[in-house]
Amino acid sequence: MILRAPGLAGIRPAALLLSALAACGLPVPLGMALVFVIPALPSPADAWAMILGTLLMFSPVLSWIGFAVAAPLQWLLLRRGWYGYGSAAALGLGIGAALAGPLDTEAALWLGAPLLLAQRALLPRI
Repeated sequence: MILRAPGLAGIRPAALLLSALAACGLPVPLGMALVFVIPALPSPADAWAMILGTLLMFSPVLSWIGFAVAAPLQWLLLRRGWYGYGSAAALGLGIGAALAGPLDTEAALWLGAPLLLAQRALLPRI
């Protein structure tokens, strides 16, 4: 379901924390690949690969703040059975937009929704 997920209503807080930790670390290997593997290949986009890779490698430094802000709202949505993929994406976009100014980075805008969607995908598996 896109908005509703009644099967997740009984999930424990530890599963929410573990899925947040896992989703927080997901971008790191991709960032390392962009920084260390892509520049070894002949490509005109080396500078962009380095910039994007560095942002992804350091994303856990920034994304833990978003997960901390999202946790109470996620818990409320989970308890009511309304934490589907659409709700996760909307929450991620909203929190990313809210944190972009105080963190003084646009990375929060484009990392919010994908990270909460990754966490939502991991929730039933933990």
